[in-house]
Amino acid sequence: MLLSRVLSLFIAFTLPIMVSACAPTFTESKTASGGSAGTVAATSNGETPSLSDIRDMNEGSAPTIQPAKEVTEGEIGAGNEIRIKMLPGFGKETWLCDADGDCAPVHVNAATNANDISGERKPGTSARPADNIIGDVELSDETLKLVGKKIDGGLNGKKILIMTPDVELSLLTAGGLTEPHALWTSAAKGYVTEFMAQYFTDMGYGVAIHSDDAQLVSTEIAQDLIDLHEDVGKSIFLYQYNTLFQLPTKKDGSFNWKLGKTAQELKKAYGADLGVFVYMRDSYSSGSRVAAQFLAAAILGVGIQGGQQVGFISLVDLETGNILWYNRLVSGGGDLRTFEPAFDATENLLEDIPL
Repeated sequence: MLLSRVLSLFIAFTLPIMVSACAPTFTESKTASGGSAGTVAATSNGETPSLSDIRDMNEGSAPTIQPAKEVTEGEIGAGNEIRIKMLPGFGKETWLCDADGDCAPVHVNAATNANDISGERKPGTSARPADNIIGDVELSDETLKLVGKKIDGGLNGKKILIMTPDVELSLLTAGGLTEPHALWTSAAKGYVTEFMAQYFTDMGYGVAIHSDDAQLVSTEIAQDLIDLHEDVGKSIFLYQYNTLFQLPTKKDGSFNWKLGKTAQELKKAYGADLGVFVYMRDSYSSGSRVAAQFLAAAILGVGIQGGQQVGFISLVDLETGNILWYNRLVSGGGDLRTFEPAFDATENLLEDIPL
């Protein structure tokens, strides 16, 4: 726990410098020697397809939605619940539930203020109002079938287990504190899980999604591995890339990190060869934080860091516990609360995955 806190503080203090010194978004991956999981799909140039490549291949395959009714911004407000239902082929539909719990798919004709939050990074800039709405995200029926499922034999390629994404979205206050936001966090987990599930299944892999409810492996073991991945991932973030803090054993550029043989419990439980672990933190400036940024710049001539996005993803050999591949993501922009920005962030995480 102490190591985790120290690394969290270090990342919190150094990220503003990193973000200000680089492009709005950057990724940087590392692959262990012999860490390729074996290619089962490729684009015309022989590279593993990106998330956008897979979505383009599915273009037109998403179900055609016939909304029951059209609504305006005045109909989406207090007392109503918004749900985003994911669909195969990277589609979605928006549902509106009233105070009585009656829900129906809708088409939003105008942007709504009810879902806006104060801050310099509002969700989306799409001309389609439905793209800018924040709501509870429900996995598609096809993806739900993968939750808590043991992967049977006979599937093409490798078998991949998607662990519960370790994701937290927060509001950044005027004083620089972060306040976790449950709805934003839930939406982000839903989007990341859905996009990864569709990506791996469409490439021909056998896929399962970890669920504590399935009780295939104890909750303690699963959470311990997720927490361990956070600690190891932060160590990689700090010691593998930064020459100032690089460990003596890493100065030759070698990449050798592991979660340990406890990962075998996941292999036995789900029948998976590989595990995908994701860690993401995203924050958004409150109105008071934006005001403080403006005043500091106008009066004192200094900058105050706004919201930022940071994360990493690991591909783990569940037999040995070795991390085969790791990719870190740092962004001064981006968003995980709405569909398209969350798609972009997930694509950045999956960039150059050695499959």
